[in-house]
Amino acid sequence: MLLQALYTIRSERQLMEQLDYNLLFRWFVGLSMDAPVWDATVFSKNRDRPIVDAELTQASGTAEREAALAMVERYREHSKRRITLGADKAYDARQFVRDLRAQGDAPHRPQRSPDLEQDDVKSKRFAV
Repeated sequence: MLLQALYTIRSERQLMEQLDYNLLFRWFVGLSMDAPVWDATVFSKNRDRPIVDAELTQASGTAEREAALAMVERYREHSKRRITLGADKAYDARQFVRDLRAQGDAPHRPQRSPDLEQDDVKSKRFAV
């Protein structure tokens, strides 16, 4: 959506057309030169998903995980249920998983390290 705003692209369909041939746009969104472009309707549907929380941090190597823990803690104030945090493989750090469990929450991320604890088996099986 940032590309749409910066380059005045009027629709998701036009954005997908631009991504199909514009190497600068492909680089910006992380697509390789030969990777297929997303379907415009799927892209549009994903845009409708709500953003629960956001936080701006200074890059430190651990800032994303620290921000995730802080966001989970803020969300916990409004919920009495156990929180399952979905994340990518960068969140498969032992200390982050320990900290999340210490708060009483569950990690749901792809397995990167082979030493998953027993309660992570379900997370591994259903992770995307």
